[in-house]
Amino acid sequence: MPTALSEGSGAPNIGGGATRYVNVGGKLLAESTEANVQLRIRDMMSVQYLFVNISLNSLTGASTITSRKNSVNGTLTVSIPAGSTGIFEDLTHIDTVVSGDEYNMIVVAGAGTSLGIIVLAVSFIHANTLTHHCISAQSDNITQGTTLYYPVNGVSVGLAAETTVQLTSRISGTFTRLKLYITANGITSASTGRFRKNGGNGTQTVTIPAGTTGAFEDVTNSDSFGSADKVNTSITAGSGGTSLAVILIQLRLQNTFFVLMHHATTSVTFGLTRYTPCSGGASPQTTETPAQVTARFSFRITNLFVSVQTSNLNGVTTVRTRVNGSNGSLSLSVPASTTGFFENTSNIDSVVGGDNINYQIVAGGSSGTITLRSLAVSGLTAVALEFLVSKDFPMRYVKKGKAQELVSKFL
Repeated sequence: MPTALSEGSGAPNIGGGATRYVNVGGKLLAESTEANVQLRIRDMMSVQYLFVNISLNSLTGASTITSRKNSVNGTLTVSIPAGSTGIFEDLTHIDTVVSGDEYNMIVVAGAGTSLGIIVLAVSFIHANTLTHHCISAQSDNITQGTTLYYPVNGVSVGLAAETTVQLTSRISGTFTRLKLYITANGITSASTGRFRKNGGNGTQTVTIPAGTTGAFEDVTNSDSFGSADKVNTSITAGSGGTSLAVILIQLRLQNTFFVLMHHATTSVTFGLTRYTPCSGGASPQTTETPAQVTARFSFRITNLFVSVQTSNLNGVTTVRTRVNGSNGSLSLSVPASTTGFFENTSNIDSVVGGDNINYQIVAGGSSGTITLRSLAVSGLTAVALEFLVSKDFPMRYVKKGKAQELVSKFL
């Protein structure tokens, strides 16, 4: 069945004895208000394979992380013993969700000081067509009369320079259901959220009335995109008043692939090696294990994309995928003191259930620092590959039963 990995990262610290709500994609947040982090489901599917990577645990009591559907506990759950770090999984339970359901996690921390979650992931399993939810999360203020730009996944910290947040796609698809969650609004006129493609407005738009908060969603329009198109979102605060605060931006991606996009301020100094999760908004890690997520189904990783915001590094930087602590097949080089977009569209990593994956950044040279904004790959399952083989090779050239044979060469 078509399956998408939804991974969030960000290392929110949760105090001892606290109950907090956490999102299932983008930068991980730990909120006392559940609505702030809820993912609005727009398809019927099952949710499995809850994965949690704990980077910090100074608690003296056990903690639990449990799924939530419509503000009621689901079946997915993991228990984290006092003081324990590392990977915890629920490989047994299943949640079934339908369009309109609101989905997230609840963390009940044991007694003690704090608990740090660096990676949290689930797998969304579809009966028919694959869809994937892209999420940008983090409370961000937009001043009246200002336009800020946001990535389709990762940290929702708006930037005035649009190119810094753009993702270059190498596979076609369709984005729908643009949704914003507004937590505060001191603007005295209407504000607007938009989907953006190649630096221009798409068809998706949401209007936020003056002084209004809550969820706002475009349930009508859609935006298709193709190879080399650059995608992101924007928010324009209306004129008058003070500012409005957005905490969650959500998009539904329809097609044959899912996106793993890490977007955050990722700075690495010369001579250092750092690791980041494949998706979300965590800070770069000095050791690899905290950055890893364990896949629980087979898929192919393609199209490594990197956006470099600033660099005064006097040496070459290498960015690559990592599988089970070893170099993957996808890598690219960023020349000294160079910014912009960099891609590897040629190589492939084949991932199977049980593999641990992440990114690695190796900064060369003898002086300077490089700051990356985005690292992304596309994930293709066997079902998606069979569709692409059938689409890209006319059926008169593909004998009955041969499509799956071609697919098996990629996985």
